[in-house]
Amino acid sequence: MSGIWYAIYVWKDVHVVVLLEILWSIANAQFQVRSARRAYGIFCACGSVGGMAGHSLAATISASQGASFAMTLAVGSLVFYFSRLPREVMERQSSLISNFAIFGVIITFLFLAARRRVPLYETFVEGAKDGFKVAVGIIPYLVAMLVAIGVFRASGALDWLLAGVRWGVDGMGIDSRWVDGLPTILMRPLSGSGARGMMLETMTAMGPDSFAGRLVSVVQGSTETTFYVLAVYFGSVGIRNTRHAVGCCLTADLAGAIAAIFVTYFFFG
Repeated sequence: MSGIWYAIYVWKDVHVVVLLEILWSIANAQFQVRSARRAYGIFCACGSVGGMAGHSLAATISASQGASFAMTLAVGSLVFYFSRLPREVMERQSSLISNFAIFGVIITFLFLAARRRVPLYETFVEGAKDGFKVAVGIIPYLVAMLVAIGVFRASGALDWLLAGVRWGVDGMGIDSRWVDGLPTILMRPLSGSGARGMMLETMTAMGPDSFAGRLVSVVQGSTETTFYVLAVYFGSVGIRNTRHAVGCCLTADLAGAIAAIFVTYFFFG
């Protein structure tokens, strides 16, 4: 568990660097040299006060409500911040932050491994060997899953299901644009490649910047290939009784799909 807090600490520093770069880029574009001499001192003073106040507030919330509540509050604040930005600014800032996040995660893993004196190259090679063995072992389960998905799509059952859902949603007077993303939502727990195929079909038919195109993109990062994971990985190690794994995973997929729909309406609706 201690490794998670190291990762969060490193990511916090990366995030702060990104925010500072954005602040000074905007300031340099808005201020002339003469006015900057007066304003930059105020910026630095306010930044110092805000840094101390923010750390004190985070410590107080974590101590009184717990770390989980503090992290949920931070994520909610980030969503609120992005929702108030113009679309162009939001896309530019989110792209920059996501690039730093990916780079930060890689650096964090390397840092933690070096800190614990783990042989990086040798460990990578051993992991690659194990990955190859797993890939060979899951081939029969993968073929069976892909055949079942192909039968489901070719039989027309998916089209009938979508037509019924759209009819019911329209009958209740609810906006039915999200139904166009339902094939990806339904396919995602079955197969990642199948869900990507559905996503590309939706983008080809309606455009990548359409509501449905944005929805299926959000869904790709909000749910997991549940049945694929259960069938392939449980089968590869000989586990037949999955007990509560199916129910818990499908509940999480449902929550992720609902959240993806609400987030898409919130940002792009």
